[in-house]
Amino acid sequence: MSTIPAPAVPRASASRGSGWIARVVTGLLGLVLTPISLLLISWGGSAWQNHVLRNPWAFSVSEFLALPRASLYVAVLAAGLLLLAAVVLSGLMSSAGLLAGGATGLISLLFLAVPALTFALARVLPGTWSLAAATSLSHGLPLSVGMLLGGMGIALVLARRGSRTHVALHVVGVLLVPLVLLVAAALLSQGLAMGPMLALRTFDASFRVLPLLLILAGGVLLVPAAVVTRWSPFALVLPALALLLLSASTLLPATIVPLTSLAARLEAGAIPMYATLGGAGLALAVVMAAHTLVIAVVGRGTARAEAARS
Repeated sequence: MSTIPAPAVPRASASRGSGWIARVVTGLLGLVLTPISLLLISWGGSAWQNHVLRNPWAFSVSEFLALPRASLYVAVLAAGLLLLAAVVLSGLMSSAGLLAGGATGLISLLFLAVPALTFALARVLPGTWSLAAATSLSHGLPLSVGMLLGGMGIALVLARRGSRTHVALHVVGVLLVPLVLLVAAALLSQGLAMGPMLALRTFDASFRVLPLLLILAGGVLLVPAAVVTRWSPFALVLPALALLLLSASTLLPATIVPLTSLAARLEAGAIPMYATLGGAGLALAVVMAAHTLVIAVVGRGTARAEAARS
């Protein structure tokens, strides 16, 4: 008596995982493009930063655009933002690119712990690129972006394994993540002001324990803030909008003047202002916005695959 074979059941891993080719390609993209994009953002943003700080009470956007190389600075900044967005969007194919991009944050920690390495890097790079790289490291842009990318990569790995989450987790994430990011920013600002920024101003490469501990604490907090998006995909929307508004406000002297006064009284307050003027706000906003799109698409795809198997 013949038996009717049971219908084949698709394997769960087939719909959830990424092929090895996608992992290799995106991993290489993340490893190479992340530091390049951050260097481009730092170099392009440094021109606007210098323009504003030269006369924070009466700077002008039109005067900046009239500068001989203004179009080049804007183009380089835009190219850096696009490359950084490409790294995050590679998460649609595989999480490897984001995890590899996270290595930028770990490497930058070494530079922040040993200021002599930052000085050595500045001597290797040519002209204004060296100053842009050293300033960007001291402002924490590579660390912040790298740690967020690593956390986003983990969130995508988890999202591809299952999509069922409670609605309450969405709400908790939207409310909690901005607070965690504010605490991380405060710790990073204090640590960077006491350590790398002081070293950059005084050319003192001494190792300082307390600043490093503050920087570590702030950097580590960025990882779970990004991982939470696995359960709350829109948790980074409000921080992204806030960073965009903050970046736009740096075009107005009415905003820069009180920030400059605050920075003069509170040393750690100078870090967010200088970093935002140098393009860090735009870079972080692009990373958060792109990841929100990616995690939503990946979560929806995983939900469809689970529905098809059930």
